[in-house]
This record gives sequence, structure tokens and C-alpha cells, in this order.
Amino acid sequence: MRGVAPWAVGSVLAFLVTSAAFLLLANLGTDPSEVRLEQRQSAPKSNAPLELALDENQLASFEAAPEQNMSLGVRNGGGDGLSDVNLTVEVYSEDTAAPEGQRQRKTIQALDPGESAEVFFDLDLSPPEAADEYPGPEQPRNIVEIRATTPGGTSAIRTVIFQPG
Repeated sequence: MRGVAPWAVGSVLAFLVTSAAFLLLANLGTDPSEVRLEQRQSAPKSNAPLELALDENQLASFEAAPEQNMSLGVRNGGGDGLSDVNLTVEVYSEDTAAPEGQRQRKTIQALDPGESAEVFFDLDLSPPEAADEYPGPEQPRNIVEIRATTPGGTSAIRTVIFQPG
């Protein structure tokens, strides 16, 4: 019994020393930084070289059904003309096991400074065929990603998430 007491005291002492060392190291890395990080100010939309406009009322009226027409407004807010503005609309499910979504592409040949164009896309927001087999508590949402790019590197992206049903 006498040989057990020193081992127990030694183990407790080693545990306490190790715990104190970990706490000391953890506190060394959490000192508050002296540099204050300012919140980024977002640039006003009117200065964006390429702007995408979606009709909020139209988006709210969409249902989980195929062949719904979506209008997309594209505006050149920059000071230079843009050519070959490539528009891509992708519709995919939040369920990553679902097959690949749909993709549509259109091109606007030229947009002068301040000029706007309206482009139409057909969206299929119908639920996947195996929606009844979805293991989650809710049906997966549809995600629509809209991208506009030019060969010169100007781009704009908008994402819309549609609730199921």
C-alpha cells in the first residue's frame, strides 16, 4: 500500500502540471490584437462595372414546377463598353447526391456604358424524381446561381435559394 501512494501523488501532480502548461499556452495565443479591423464598406451598386438585376416579385411567384420564365436584367455600370458578356444560369439541388443540375448559357454581344439588356431563361424548379426517398427531415432546396463574365475579367454573381414545395 505504501508503494501506491507515491505513484498516485506523482500522477496527480503530473496531471496538474500538464494542465497548467496547456492553459498557459492556450492563453498566450488569445491576446487581443492591437490592430483594429474596420468593417468593409461595400461599394455602391452604381459603380459596379457589371450589374445583375432580378425581379423580387417574380422570384417570389416561382413554384416547384418546370418551365418557368425568369427575366434577368444586365447593366453596364462602368465607364467602358463591354463585349461578349457571357451569362450562365445553373439550377441545382442542395442535395449533393442528386444528379447534375441544369445549365443554360446566353451571350450579349455588346453593352455600352450605362446600357441595360434583358435576357430570359427557362427554369426547372420541379422536385427531383426521387424526392420521396430523400433521407433528410425536409426536402432539399433548389439553388439558382447566375453568373455574368466578360473576356476582360469583369464579372458579377447572384445566387437565389428556393424553398421546397
